[in-house]
Formats: sequence, structure tokens, C-alpha cells
Amino acid sequence: MAVFLYSPVKSHAPGLVLLHAYRGDHNRWAAFAEQAREAGYWVAAVDLPGHGHSHLRKGAPIEAPAMKPDDWMAVARDLGQVAQTLTALGADPDNIAIAGEDLGANLALQAIHENPQYQAVVLVSPGLDYHGVASETVIRDVRTRPILILAAENDAYAAASAESLKNAAPGFSELQVYAGTAHGADLFASSPASEELALHWLSKVVGLAPD
Repeated sequence: MAVFLYSPVKSHAPGLVLLHAYRGDHNRWAAFAEQAREAGYWVAAVDLPGHGHSHLRKGAPIEAPAMKPDDWMAVARDLGQVAQTLTALGADPDNIAIAGEDLGANLALQAIHENPQYQAVVLVSPGLDYHGVASETVIRDVRTRPILILAAENDAYAAASAESLKNAAPGFSELQVYAGTAHGADLFASSPASEELALHWLSKVVGLAPD
């Protein structure tokens, strides 16, 4: 997986991994990533297999439609290596979060379940199932790490899924629904308050010290 890094000014900063939507690439998160970098995070924006600059999977060419549910589950496990990369670069290993949109949201939830390196997760327009990556059963097992869920009220599938996930989450979780139809990272442009909330929430849960 190709990973694009945004380095903060401060050392030993918290880390943040960003996962894009199906058929997207890391640029979906570019504006948010820059905001997070300026706020003081080490940021890693990932190109998922079959997307952007991630052309190979296990050494062979891959396109997104060829990815099966088991392949995506393997990607979720592999995302632990991205957290390790941030730590090696100087990110605080005790304060690393992951965020995703659309399929990336479901993968982020799977990743926090599979990898103890992640302390918190932000789900933007999640689905109960995207391309075979289910979320409701998994969120029931994420008991000790906080979850923020964001969606637009007229993005029907994502909004309904977000409500179901909030109801299924047994631990600390927060749901915020915004007006409109924006999906995934487009929500930050259509509802700037959503971006502000995500950054503020992350600052509380992954130890970003105020200036």
C-alpha cells in the first residue's frame, strides 16, 4: 500500500491514519490531512490496494473490483504496519488513531479491532456492509476504544448504518448527523462543523496537547 506522510512541527506527536472511499485515493483526505498536520499530528494517508498508487497486491497487479472480502480483511490487518511506520518516524505509540470514509470507514473499524496500536477511530459515512466488509458485529467487540461516527442525514444508507452502529457500540461512542447528502470526506466541505468536530474529538482522545 502506498502511504503519503504529513509530518508535524513537533516531535513525539500523536499519529493519524486516513483511509479513503472505494474508487477514491489518498487525495480524498488531503484538506483534512493538512489540517491535522497543522494541528500537530503525524498523518499517514493510505492508497488502498487497487487504488491510486497501490497497484500491486502480493507482488501481482491488482484492480479494486478483483479484491474479495478476505482480501479486504487482510488489508485491515496490514494496517497495523502503517501505525508501526508512524511510530518509527517518531509518532507517540500510545496515541495513534485511524479514520476512514465509506469502505475506508469499515476497514478502519476492522483495523482497530485487529490492531492494538490504534487507540481511537473516526467513521465517516460507514456502512453495515461495503464490498463484503461488515461492521455491526465488529463494533460490538470494540469495547474499550472510543468511536466517532459522522454522516449526512440524506445520505440514506450511510445515515441508517451510522445509527445502527451507534446503537450496537457497547463502549464510548458518539454520533453526529449533518444536513445534506454529502458522502464520506465530502462531508467536511459541505458541513465544515464536521471537520472541526472530528479534529476536536481526536484532540481529546489521542492526547494532543493544546498550544
